[in-house]
Amino acid sequence: MCEREKVLSERSAASAALLRREDLAAELRDYARANDEAGVRDLLSESVWPDPSDRIAFVNTADEHTGNTALHMASANGHTEVVRLLLEAGADPAAQNEAGNTPLHWASMNQQVQCVEVLLGALRQTGASPFVLNKSGRSAYDEAVLVGCRQVTAMLMRFAEEHPSQASADAYFNETTAETQ
Repeated sequence: MCEREKVLSERSAASAALLRREDLAAELRDYARANDEAGVRDLLSESVWPDPSDRIAFVNTADEHTGNTALHMASANGHTEVVRLLLEAGADPAAQNEAGNTPLHWASMNQQVQCVEVLLGALRQTGASPFVLNKSGRSAYDEAVLVGCRQVTAMLMRFAEEHPSQASADAYFNETTAETQ
């Protein structure tokens, strides 16, 4: 095999692996949306992804059109156990989709209180702020206010008080809080 054929063969193998990962990631997002814990576990297993860095890259693969990850899907639909599985596998709780929404934005706007609690714990561990703004200029707190979910707004206010270094939108958060009280 000449050098050119070898390079083309390697590129073809890499392309096939990438396509396989994309297909499996779409399947993972579907399983997360449907609350299929067994399907999520199977796709995240060490037998599929023996290299932890490959598994982390896989679990964070976003939909090419929406930018949603499996964690966005599980969070939006209130599938707390799937959210935990994804986080344990290395899902990024601060990942933003094409609209700038994080999984916390989705959980907040859909009033998924238990998912919000789990996501806040993950954000606390990573040091990421739960108060990032989406492309509409709204935080997860704002989304909870808009849908009238007092439990989530209270959780986010408590988080800001207990972890001021992670409340990067501190001034904005305080202004918004003052307006809603």
